[in-house]
Amino acid sequence: MDEENLIQSNETVWEYLGKDGLYQMGPRNCRQVILDFIRDSDTRSVLDVGCGSGVLWDLLKQQGIDVIYKGVDYSYTFIDTCKKHFPEVLWEVDDGRTLANQIDKSFDVVVFLHSLDHLDDHEAVLKQAHRVAKKNVVIVLWRPFVINVGHHLNSKSVIANTQFRDSHLKEYNKTELDASITEAGFKILEDREVLDNDKRYSFFYLLEVI
Repeated sequence: MDEENLIQSNETVWEYLGKDGLYQMGPRNCRQVILDFIRDSDTRSVLDVGCGSGVLWDLLKQQGIDVIYKGVDYSYTFIDTCKKHFPEVLWEVDDGRTLANQIDKSFDVVVFLHSLDHLDDHEAVLKQAHRVAKKNVVIVLWRPFVINVGHHLNSKSVIANTQFRDSHLKEYNKTELDASITEAGFKILEDREVLDNDKRYSFFYLLEVI
């Protein structure tokens, strides 16, 4: 798939998911891991990259975790949804591969909750996250690691039996992803599987900016 069609496909799937408003709300285990870190660390500001319909912010509010929060997403539909339901914080359309609207070292923590594997250039994403984060980056991958060496476009769909075949653009080999993380300027503090409520595994990374 060429880059233009890839972008069009990704826009289509996110506009589809965002059209009905709030999406997949709830205290899934992978989300709770992020919330626990933010609560227990000296985190005062959070940038949520790929914020979707505002799941993370809603859970932060529910659990009384007081931070300065900003959510960004590539989908205008998701951002409009967030503005409608949560007007008390800032929402903005931005591309995780460039984070063009975010200034250097502007947030204590940058979060990718099931969003890094929806982007087609993880090296660029990691470099931008390093630029924007003061302290830490948290990544939760939705899909498990592949066994074969390298990472490649994934043709499986998260929406079964539809035309949205490219909603997850990446599967990763852990050795190579770890190398990309280190090359971007991070130290890996934690990397582990998280068993979610639906008995599927997500993978959690806690990174330190160095």
